[in-house]
Amino acid sequence: MAGVLSSSSSHGNAMKSNPNLGHTRSLNDFLPNELISLTFEYLFYDSEEEFELGEPTPIDTLLLVCKRWYNIALTNTLLWSRIEIFVKDVLEIDSWTSYAASRIRRSGSSQLLDVTFETAWNLGFPKDKVAHYAAAEVLLQTLSGPYGETSTRWKSVTVNVTRGFAMADSISKLLSFPTPHLEALSVSGFYDVSGPITLPNPPSLRLLNLTFCRLNRFPNTRAVTHMELATDDITFWDVGAIAEAGLLQSLSLDCWHEYALLPARYPFLRSLHLRGRVGSRSIIDISAPNLEELTLQVDDSEGYSNVIQCPGLDLRRLRYAHIGWPHRIDNASIELYLQP
Repeated sequence: MAGVLSSSSSHGNAMKSNPNLGHTRSLNDFLPNELISLTFEYLFYDSEEEFELGEPTPIDTLLLVCKRWYNIALTNTLLWSRIEIFVKDVLEIDSWTSYAASRIRRSGSSQLLDVTFETAWNLGFPKDKVAHYAAAEVLLQTLSGPYGETSTRWKSVTVNVTRGFAMADSISKLLSFPTPHLEALSVSGFYDVSGPITLPNPPSLRLLNLTFCRLNRFPNTRAVTHMELATDDITFWDVGAIAEAGLLQSLSLDCWHEYALLPARYPFLRSLHLRGRVGSRSIIDISAPNLEELTLQVDDSEGYSNVIQCPGLDLRRLRYAHIGWPHRIDNASIELYLQP
Protein backbone atom coordinates (compact mmCIF):
# COMPACT_ATOMS: atom_id res chain seq x y z
CA MET A 1 0.00 0.00 0.00
CA ALA A 2 2.85 2.37 0.85
CA GLY A 3 4.34 1.76 -2.57
CA VAL A 4 1.01 2.60 -4.22
CA LEU A 5 0.64 5.81 -2.23
CA SER A 6 4.22 6.78 -3.01
CA SER A 7 3.64 6.19 -6.69
CA SER A 8 0.40 8.18 -6.57
CA SER A 9 2.18 11.07 -4.79
CA SER A 10 4.97 11.06 -7.34
CA HIS A 11 2.42 11.15 -10.16
CA GLY A 12 0.64 14.09 -8.51
CA ASN A 13 3.89 16.04 -8.16
CA ALA A 14 4.69 15.39 -11.79
CA MET A 15 1.27 16.68 -12.78
CA LYS A 16 1.87 19.92 -10.86
CA SER A 17 5.25 20.48 -12.45
CA ASN A 18 3.91 19.74 -15.95
CA PRO A 19 0.15 20.49 -16.31
CA ASN A 20 0.07 19.06 -19.84
CA LEU A 21 1.21 15.63 -18.68
CA GLY A 22 -2.32 14.59 -17.74
CA HIS A 23 -3.52 15.10 -21.29
CA THR A 24 -0.90 12.83 -22.80
CA ARG A 25 -2.49 9.66 -21.37
CA SER A 26 -6.01 8.54 -22.24
CA LEU A 27 -8.52 7.04 -19.85
CA ASN A 28 -7.89 3.74 -21.60
CA ASP A 29 -4.40 3.64 -20.03
CA PHE A 30 -5.86 3.54 -16.52
CA LEU A 31 -8.50 0.83 -17.12
CA PRO A 32 -7.56 -2.72 -16.14
CA ASN A 33 -7.48 -5.34 -18.86
CA GLU A 34 -10.33 -7.25 -17.22
CA LEU A 35 -12.68 -4.26 -17.44
CA ILE A 36 -11.84 -3.63 -21.09
CA SER A 37 -12.35 -7.29 -21.88
CA LEU A 38 -15.75 -7.21 -20.13
CA THR A 39 -16.71 -4.17 -22.22
CA PHE A 40 -15.81 -6.12 -25.35
CA GLU A 41 -18.16 -8.89 -24.23
CA TYR A 42 -21.04 -6.42 -24.03
CA LEU A 43 -20.29 -5.47 -27.62
CA PHE A 44 -20.26 -9.15 -28.53
CA TYR A 45 -23.70 -9.79 -27.06
CA ASP A 46 -25.24 -6.60 -28.44
CA SER A 47 -23.91 -6.85 -31.99
CA GLU A 48 -25.35 -8.86 -34.83
CA GLU A 49 -22.83 -10.72 -36.92
CA GLU A 50 -24.54 -9.90 -40.22
CA PHE A 51 -21.89 -8.33 -42.41
CA GLU A 52 -20.66 -8.19 -45.97
CA LEU A 53 -17.95 -10.70 -46.66
CA GLY A 54 -14.58 -8.94 -46.72
CA GLU A 55 -15.65 -6.20 -44.32
CA PRO A 56 -14.64 -6.28 -40.63
CA THR A 57 -17.29 -7.23 -38.09
CA PRO A 58 -17.78 -5.07 -34.99
CA ILE A 59 -15.58 -7.50 -33.07
CA ASP A 60 -12.88 -7.39 -35.75
CA THR A 61 -12.66 -3.61 -35.48
CA LEU A 62 -11.43 -3.97 -31.91
CA LEU A 63 -8.17 -5.29 -33.30
CA LEU A 64 -7.61 -2.10 -35.25
CA VAL A 65 -7.75 0.40 -32.38
CA CYS A 66 -4.40 -0.15 -30.70
CA LYS A 67 -1.95 -2.88 -29.78
CA ARG A 68 -3.36 -3.19 -26.26
CA TRP A 69 -6.92 -3.71 -27.48
CA TYR A 70 -5.60 -6.16 -30.06
CA ASN A 71 -3.96 -8.29 -27.36
CA ILE A 72 -6.94 -8.10 -25.00
CA ALA A 73 -9.42 -9.07 -27.72
CA LEU A 74 -7.36 -12.03 -28.85
CA THR A 75 -7.10 -13.40 -25.32
CA ASN A 76 -10.90 -13.38 -24.84
CA THR A 77 -12.00 -16.54 -26.64
CA LEU A 78 -15.72 -15.74 -26.19
CA LEU A 79 -15.45 -12.89 -28.69
CA TRP A 80 -14.65 -15.33 -31.50
CA SER A 81 -17.15 -18.05 -30.62
CA ARG A 82 -19.88 -16.92 -33.02
CA ILE A 83 -19.46 -18.17 -36.60
CA GLU A 84 -22.14 -17.03 -39.04
CA ILE A 85 -21.84 -18.00 -42.68
CA PHE A 86 -24.23 -16.92 -45.44
CA VAL A 87 -23.13 -18.13 -48.86
CA LYS A 88 -24.59 -15.98 -51.64
CA ASP A 89 -22.21 -17.11 -54.37
CA VAL A 90 -20.02 -20.17 -54.75
CA LEU A 91 -17.08 -17.88 -55.49
CA GLU A 92 -17.24 -16.76 -51.84
CA ILE A 93 -16.66 -20.21 -50.40
CA ASP A 94 -12.87 -19.93 -50.00
CA SER A 95 -13.25 -16.60 -48.20
CA TRP A 96 -15.85 -18.08 -45.86
CA THR A 97 -13.47 -20.94 -45.11
CA SER A 98 -10.73 -18.47 -44.12
CA TYR A 99 -13.21 -16.57 -41.94
CA ALA A 100 -14.38 -19.75 -40.18
CA ALA A 101 -10.84 -21.06 -39.65
CA SER A 102 -9.78 -17.74 -38.14
CA ARG A 103 -12.74 -17.68 -35.75
CA ILE A 104 -12.19 -21.26 -34.63
CA ARG A 105 -8.47 -20.67 -34.09
CA ARG A 106 -9.06 -17.51 -32.04
CA SER A 107 -11.76 -19.19 -29.95
CA GLY A 108 -9.18 -21.53 -28.44
CA SER A 109 -9.56 -25.22 -27.80
CA SER A 110 -12.42 -25.35 -25.27
CA GLN A 111 -14.70 -22.33 -25.91
CA LEU A 112 -18.19 -23.47 -26.98
CA LEU A 113 -19.29 -22.28 -30.43
CA ASP A 114 -22.47 -20.89 -32.00
CA VAL A 115 -22.46 -21.90 -35.67
CA THR A 116 -24.78 -20.74 -38.46
CA PHE A 117 -24.59 -21.95 -42.06
CA GLU A 118 -27.06 -20.55 -44.58
CA THR A 119 -27.27 -20.40 -48.36
CA ALA A 120 -29.01 -17.89 -50.61
CA TRP A 121 -32.24 -19.07 -52.24
CA ASN A 122 -30.73 -18.75 -55.71
CA LEU A 123 -27.34 -20.31 -54.97
CA GLY A 124 -26.19 -22.51 -57.82
CA PHE A 125 -23.03 -24.21 -59.01
CA PRO A 126 -21.51 -23.29 -62.40
CA LYS A 127 -20.22 -25.74 -64.99
CA ASP A 128 -16.87 -26.25 -63.23
CA LYS A 129 -18.79 -27.39 -60.17
CA VAL A 130 -16.26 -30.07 -59.20
CA ALA A 131 -13.81 -27.43 -57.96
CA HIS A 132 -16.55 -25.62 -56.05
CA TYR A 133 -17.77 -28.88 -54.52
CA ALA A 134 -14.25 -29.51 -53.24
CA ALA A 135 -14.06 -25.99 -51.80
CA ALA A 136 -17.42 -26.42 -50.09
CA GLU A 137 -16.26 -29.73 -48.60
CA VAL A 138 -13.26 -27.92 -47.10
CA LEU A 139 -15.55 -25.27 -45.60
CA LEU A 140 -17.85 -27.84 -44.02
CA GLN A 141 -14.90 -29.83 -42.72
CA THR A 142 -13.53 -26.65 -41.17
CA LEU A 143 -16.76 -26.17 -39.22
CA SER A 144 -16.77 -29.70 -37.83
CA GLY A 145 -13.08 -30.59 -37.82
CA PRO A 146 -11.73 -33.48 -39.95
CA TYR A 147 -12.79 -36.01 -37.33
CA GLY A 148 -15.53 -34.04 -35.60
CA GLU A 149 -13.24 -32.49 -33.00
CA THR A 150 -14.72 -29.02 -33.53
CA SER A 151 -18.33 -30.26 -33.50
CA THR A 152 -17.79 -31.40 -29.90
CA ARG A 153 -17.61 -27.69 -29.02
CA TRP A 154 -20.87 -26.68 -30.71
CA LYS A 155 -23.31 -24.98 -28.37
CA SER A 156 -25.85 -24.03 -31.03
CA VAL A 157 -26.13 -24.91 -34.70
CA THR A 158 -28.37 -23.39 -37.36
CA VAL A 159 -28.34 -24.89 -40.85
CA ASN A 160 -30.67 -23.34 -43.41
CA VAL A 161 -30.18 -24.41 -47.00
CA THR A 162 -32.29 -23.90 -50.10
CA ARG A 163 -34.30 -26.85 -51.35
CA GLY A 164 -32.27 -28.34 -54.17
CA PHE A 165 -28.96 -27.17 -52.71
CA ALA A 166 -26.31 -29.32 -54.39
CA MET A 167 -24.28 -29.83 -51.20
CA ALA A 168 -27.15 -31.09 -49.03
CA ASP A 169 -25.59 -34.55 -48.75
CA SER A 170 -22.30 -33.07 -47.55
CA ILE A 171 -24.04 -30.91 -44.97
CA SER A 172 -25.88 -33.96 -43.67
CA LYS A 173 -22.45 -35.46 -42.99
CA LEU A 174 -21.56 -32.29 -41.10
CA LEU A 175 -24.36 -33.09 -38.66
CA SER A 176 -23.35 -36.70 -38.12
CA PHE A 177 -20.58 -36.07 -35.57
CA PRO A 178 -21.10 -36.26 -31.77
CA THR A 179 -22.17 -32.95 -30.20
CA PRO A 180 -22.12 -33.44 -26.41
CA HIS A 181 -22.58 -29.73 -25.59
CA LEU A 182 -25.25 -28.85 -28.15
CA GLU A 183 -28.17 -26.94 -26.61
CA ALA A 184 -29.94 -25.52 -29.69
CA LEU A 185 -30.42 -27.13 -33.10
CA SER A 186 -32.23 -25.57 -36.05
CA VAL A 187 -32.28 -27.35 -39.42
CA SER A 188 -34.21 -26.32 -42.52
CA GLY A 189 -34.38 -27.37 -46.15
CA PHE A 190 -33.05 -30.92 -46.19
CA TYR A 191 -35.23 -32.55 -48.79
CA ASP A 192 -33.00 -33.18 -51.78
CA VAL A 193 -30.62 -35.63 -50.17
CA SER A 194 -29.85 -39.19 -51.15
CA GLY A 195 -31.35 -40.59 -47.97
CA PRO A 196 -32.90 -39.58 -44.66
CA ILE A 197 -30.67 -37.52 -42.36
CA THR A 198 -29.58 -38.75 -38.95
CA LEU A 199 -29.15 -35.77 -36.65
CA PRO A 200 -26.76 -35.59 -33.69
CA ASN A 201 -28.05 -36.94 -30.41
CA PRO A 202 -26.91 -34.47 -27.72
CA PRO A 203 -27.92 -35.19 -24.12
CA SER A 204 -28.67 -31.57 -23.18
CA LEU A 205 -30.61 -30.27 -26.20
CA ARG A 206 -33.04 -27.54 -25.12
CA LEU A 207 -34.26 -25.99 -28.39
CA LEU A 208 -35.21 -27.98 -31.50
CA ASN A 209 -36.41 -26.40 -34.76
CA LEU A 210 -36.91 -28.68 -37.77
CA THR A 211 -38.41 -27.26 -40.97
CA PHE A 212 -39.00 -29.26 -44.15
CA CYS A 213 -36.43 -31.99 -43.50
CA ARG A 214 -36.22 -35.64 -44.44
CA LEU A 215 -35.15 -37.20 -41.18
CA ASN A 216 -34.25 -40.73 -40.21
CA ARG A 217 -35.04 -39.91 -36.60
CA PHE A 218 -35.24 -36.96 -34.26
CA PRO A 219 -32.45 -36.30 -31.77
CA ASN A 220 -32.88 -37.00 -28.07
CA THR A 221 -35.80 -34.79 -26.98
CA ARG A 222 -36.04 -35.65 -23.28
CA ALA A 223 -34.45 -32.34 -22.24
CA VAL A 224 -36.02 -30.19 -24.98
CA THR A 225 -38.07 -27.27 -23.67
CA HIS A 226 -38.89 -25.48 -26.97
CA MET A 227 -39.84 -27.39 -30.12
CA GLU A 228 -40.88 -26.03 -33.52
CA LEU A 229 -41.72 -28.44 -36.35
CA ALA A 230 -42.92 -27.84 -39.90
CA THR A 231 -43.35 -30.38 -42.69
CA ASP A 232 -45.33 -31.21 -45.82
CA ASP A 233 -44.54 -34.92 -45.46
CA ILE A 234 -45.79 -36.43 -42.22
CA THR A 235 -43.75 -39.61 -42.72
CA PHE A 236 -40.72 -37.70 -41.50
CA TRP A 237 -42.24 -36.69 -38.17
CA ASP A 238 -40.98 -38.73 -35.24
CA VAL A 239 -44.12 -38.71 -33.09
CA GLY A 240 -42.36 -40.90 -30.55
CA ALA A 241 -39.73 -38.23 -29.96
CA ILE A 242 -42.47 -35.60 -29.60
CA ALA A 243 -44.14 -37.72 -26.94
CA GLU A 244 -40.84 -38.13 -25.06
CA ALA A 245 -40.36 -34.35 -24.76
CA GLY A 246 -42.03 -34.16 -21.37
CA LEU A 247 -40.27 -30.94 -20.38
CA LEU A 248 -41.70 -28.88 -23.23
CA GLN A 249 -42.64 -25.30 -22.43
CA SER A 250 -43.58 -24.31 -25.98
CA LEU A 251 -44.64 -26.42 -28.97
CA SER A 252 -45.30 -25.27 -32.53
CA LEU A 253 -46.63 -27.69 -35.18
CA ASP A 254 -47.06 -26.71 -38.83
CA CYS A 255 -48.50 -29.49 -40.98
CA TRP A 256 -51.09 -29.65 -43.75
CA HIS A 257 -51.60 -33.41 -43.57
CA GLU A 258 -53.47 -35.60 -41.12
CA TYR A 259 -51.35 -36.55 -38.10
CA ALA A 260 -51.89 -38.02 -34.65
CA LEU A 261 -49.63 -37.32 -31.69
CA LEU A 262 -49.00 -40.19 -29.32
CA PRO A 263 -50.47 -40.07 -25.79
CA ALA A 264 -48.29 -37.78 -23.69
CA ARG A 265 -48.52 -35.40 -20.77
CA TYR A 266 -46.82 -32.00 -20.90
CA PRO A 267 -47.11 -30.47 -17.41
CA PHE A 268 -44.81 -27.54 -18.23
CA LEU A 269 -46.29 -26.62 -21.61
CA ARG A 270 -47.32 -22.96 -21.57
CA SER A 271 -47.52 -22.13 -25.30
CA LEU A 272 -49.09 -24.16 -28.13
CA HIS A 273 -49.12 -23.05 -31.78
CA LEU A 274 -51.00 -25.17 -34.34
CA ARG A 275 -50.95 -24.30 -38.03
CA GLY A 276 -52.42 -26.16 -40.98
CA ARG A 277 -54.51 -29.30 -40.57
CA VAL A 278 -55.78 -30.34 -37.13
CA GLY A 279 -57.74 -33.56 -37.47
CA SER A 280 -59.95 -35.34 -34.98
CA ARG A 281 -57.03 -37.50 -33.75
CA SER A 282 -54.23 -34.92 -34.04
CA ILE A 283 -54.00 -33.84 -30.38
CA ILE A 284 -56.82 -35.79 -28.75
CA ASP A 285 -54.41 -37.89 -26.66
CA ILE A 286 -52.15 -35.17 -25.28
CA SER A 287 -52.52 -33.37 -21.97
CA ALA A 288 -51.31 -29.85 -21.22
CA PRO A 289 -53.08 -28.82 -18.01
CA ASN A 290 -51.13 -25.58 -17.54
CA LEU A 291 -51.45 -24.12 -21.04
CA GLU A 292 -51.52 -20.31 -21.04
CA GLU A 293 -51.07 -19.29 -24.71
CA LEU A 294 -52.84 -20.81 -27.72
CA THR A 295 -52.43 -19.88 -31.38
CA LEU A 296 -54.62 -21.59 -34.00
CA GLN A 297 -54.13 -20.99 -37.70
CA VAL A 298 -56.22 -23.64 -39.41
CA ASP A 299 -58.21 -23.67 -42.60
CA ASP A 300 -61.58 -25.03 -41.52
CA SER A 301 -63.98 -24.86 -38.63
CA GLU A 302 -63.51 -28.56 -37.91
CA GLY A 303 -59.92 -27.88 -36.87
CA TYR A 304 -61.02 -25.34 -34.27
CA SER A 305 -63.66 -27.71 -32.98
CA ASN A 306 -61.10 -30.52 -32.62
CA VAL A 307 -58.92 -28.32 -30.45
CA ILE A 308 -61.78 -27.10 -28.29
CA GLN A 309 -62.97 -30.65 -27.70
CA CYS A 310 -59.52 -31.92 -26.68
CA PRO A 311 -60.02 -33.14 -23.07
CA GLY A 312 -56.37 -32.63 -22.15
CA LEU A 313 -56.43 -28.86 -22.70
CA ASP A 314 -57.92 -26.68 -19.99
CA LEU A 315 -58.78 -23.61 -22.07
CA ARG A 316 -60.12 -21.79 -19.02
CA ARG A 317 -56.52 -21.15 -17.94
CA LEU A 318 -55.62 -19.33 -21.16
CA ARG A 319 -54.19 -15.84 -20.82
CA TYR A 320 -53.71 -15.32 -24.56
CA ALA A 321 -55.44 -16.76 -27.62
CA HIS A 322 -54.95 -15.95 -31.29
CA ILE A 323 -57.57 -17.56 -33.51
CA GLY A 324 -57.46 -17.70 -37.30
CA TRP A 325 -55.87 -15.65 -40.06
CA PRO A 326 -57.50 -12.22 -40.44
CA HIS A 327 -56.91 -12.17 -44.20
CA ARG A 328 -58.71 -15.51 -44.55
CA ILE A 329 -61.58 -14.55 -42.26
CA ASP A 330 -62.10 -11.35 -44.24
CA ASN A 331 -62.80 -13.44 -47.34
CA ALA A 332 -65.39 -15.73 -45.79
CA SER A 333 -68.14 -15.62 -43.24
CA ILE A 334 -66.96 -15.69 -39.68
CA GLU A 335 -69.39 -18.52 -38.99
CA LEU A 336 -67.28 -20.75 -41.23
CA TYR A 337 -64.41 -20.43 -38.75
CA LEU A 338 -66.31 -20.40 -35.49
CA GLN A 339 -69.26 -22.75 -35.98
CA PRO A 340 -69.01 -26.02 -34.01
